[in-house]
Amino acid sequence: MAKLQLSRNDFSQPQPGVKQLAALKAAAPILTQEQLVKPDTNLNQIIDALIDAKPAQPIIAADAGK
Repeated sequence: MAKLQLSRNDFSQPQPGVKQLAALKAAAPILTQEQLVKPDTNLNQIIDALIDAKPAQPIIAADAGK
């Protein structure tokens, strides 16, 4: 079920943004329901901590200039 939910989202943008964060957070309850994570796991907090576009920004900007 989690794979189906994630496949419905467009992750073609090279830099994660609000849209991608919302999609990941929408899938979070499914991961809990399917028992793919521990029941007390705060997935929204983990997503916020792991998804940081700042390191990608210089690389994307350099690639766009080519």
